[in-house]
Amino acid sequence: MLDLSRRMDKLKAFIHVSTFYSNCIRKTIDEKFYDPPISGDNILNLVQCINEEKLSSITDFLMEDFPNTYTYTKAIAEQVVRQYSKDLPTGIFRPAIVLSTYQEPVPGWIDNIFGPTGAVVAGGAGLLRVVQADNSIRAELVPADFTVNALIASGWDVANKKNENDDPLIYNYCSSWNSTISFEQYWNLALKYGKQIPSVKSVWCYSITVVKNYYLYYILCLFLHVLPASLIDVASFITGRKTKAIEIYKKIHKFSAATSYFGLNEWNSKLDRTKSLWKRISVDDKKVFPFSMDNFNWEDYMKHYIDGLRLYIFKDTPDTIPAAKKRMSKIVLTHRIIKYIFLLFGVCASYIIISFILSLGWKNEFTFISEKFIER
Repeated sequence: MLDLSRRMDKLKAFIHVSTFYSNCIRKTIDEKFYDPPISGDNILNLVQCINEEKLSSITDFLMEDFPNTYTYTKAIAEQVVRQYSKDLPTGIFRPAIVLSTYQEPVPGWIDNIFGPTGAVVAGGAGLLRVVQADNSIRAELVPADFTVNALIASGWDVANKKNENDDPLIYNYCSSWNSTISFEQYWNLALKYGKQIPSVKSVWCYSITVVKNYYLYYILCLFLHVLPASLIDVASFITGRKTKAIEIYKKIHKFSAATSYFGLNEWNSKLDRTKSLWKRISVDDKKVFPFSMDNFNWEDYMKHYIDGLRLYIFKDTPDTIPAAKKRMSKIVLTHRIIKYIFLLFGVCASYIIISFILSLGWKNEFTFISEKFIER
C-alpha cells in the first residue's frame, strides 16, 4: 500500500488504522511511537524460514507480555509504517473499542459482535451469565460514526501539517475526554435497556454477574454455564436431539478468555493531538464531522446501542417487542422458581450436614467453637 501510494503524484494523505491497544503492555499510551517487540522485516523473515507448526509452538514466546496476536502484530505494523513512509503524508489513527453508531447513518447500526458487544449479545440471548472484568475501571468505548469522523479529520490534518522526512503523525481516539464511562455503568445501562426490549430469540432471561477474581469467575462458570449446559445436553441426548450446549459454552469461554484482558486493565490515554484537532476544525466541519467525546451523553447512546443490537444483530423488528416482553415475563418467573428451589435445596443440604456432624458426637466441640465466635 505504501509503495502504491508513493506512485500517486497527487496523494493528500495516507492514514494507517491501528488500535489504541497496539501498545497495551504500557500503562500510559501517548501519541507517539514505541519500540515494537520485533521489526516487520524480521518477523517476515522468521515466518518464511519456519513451518506453521514450529511458529505456533513459539508464538507465546514471541508475544511475551502481549495478550494476543492482534495487538502484537498491530505494534509491528506501526513500526513498518514509520520505517517506510517518512517521505509520504502519513498518519496513524488509533481508535479504542468501537461500538455501534450513535447518529449516522442511522442510530445504533452495528454489524459485528466483537469485544464487549459480544458479551451484551450473549447476555441478551440468555447464554452468558458471568463475565470476568473490573467494574471500577474506565471503559474506552467509542461510537463507530464518531470514530470514522475523527479518522477523516486526521486525514485532513495530515494533509495540512505533515512535513517530508518527519515521523507519521499519531492520533489516539478514546472516550477519556471529560465524560468517561466505567464498565459498571456500561453493564448497568445495557441491562436497563435490554430488559425493556428483550429479544424473541432469547433462550433465557438477561442476567450478568461481573467478577474480577480469576478463581471466583471459574467457579461461577462451572455452576452458571457448564452445569446447566451439561443438564441440557443430557436431556437432548435422552430425547434423541443433537447435543450442542457444551460446545456453545466452549466458544463463549474462548471468546471471554480473549477479551478479559481489556476488561481487567486500565490505561492512561494521552489525546492531546486529537483534542487539538477538534479545536482547530471549523464550526461547520464540527457539525458535519462530530467526534468530540466532551460531555458525551452515554445514557442516550446506550439506549440507541441496545436498540441497534436488537434490530441489526438479533434481527428482531420493533413490532415483536410486545410478544417478546410477554414471553420474557414467563422465562423470568421460571428462572425465579428454579433459583428458589436450588436455594431451598442448599438450605436443606446444609441442615442435613450440620445434623450429621452433631450426631457424630461433635456437638460439644461445635458448641464451643460457636460460643467463641459469638464472643469475638
